[in-house]
Amino acid sequence: MPAPWQPTPNPRRRWRAFWPLVALLALLRLPASEVYEFVGWGGNDYGQSTLPVTAVDVIAIAAGGGKQGEGHTLALQRDGKVVAWGDNQYGQSTVPAGLADVVAIAAGGAHSLALKRDGTVVAW
Repeated sequence: MPAPWQPTPNPRRRWRAFWPLVALLALLRLPASEVYEFVGWGGNDYGQSTLPVTAVDVIAIAAGGGKQGEGHTLALQRDGKVVAWGDNQYGQSTVPAGLADVVAIAAGGAHSLALKRDGTVVAW
């Protein structure tokens, strides 16, 4: 058994090492005046890399992943609404009903966060 700090020899698991990078890139907020196209790739065991058609006019993304390959993704739309998809074992992809006026999003391994315009934070 390799030491914990050594990469696993299983190529299917190698993509998981990139989740922290994806999460870091997701912190970058894109200028609202531009039009962007988002593309997902990598592990897709829970549909986390398949962008839903309901994610339109997206200005920010956030990706969360767990140690067993679970993953979910959030998209912040220009209108302040959030779209989520992927693993939902803990409800992390079930956006609370009525969530609006969101200005920033973040995703953890089994939770999601939204910062609203009024400064409040919603967690699920």
